[in-house]
Amino acid sequence: MANFAPSPGGLTGVPFDTQPITPSDSADLTYLSRQIRATTAGNIQVTTYGQITRVLAFAAGETRTICAHRIWSTNTTATGIEASY
Repeated sequence: MANFAPSPGGLTGVPFDTQPITPSDSADLTYLSRQIRATTAGNIQVTTYGQITRVLAFAAGETRTICAHRIWSTNTTATGIEASY
């Protein structure tokens, strides 16, 4: 499972980087996300830090605070996905 990215603000600080994400059914994110953003509306399937897999509905441009280690291609219909660390 991914670890938290080093951050000068600690776990409660502002994320220090954002990267585009290619959803994958086999690969975890490099770091646990702090936030996930979708540029188009749709579903994003995630596995959270607590090992719970769920499908979340995102509006276009929506950003959510989510600690996830995987963003799945299965059940993910949103595009332009970014994760902040």
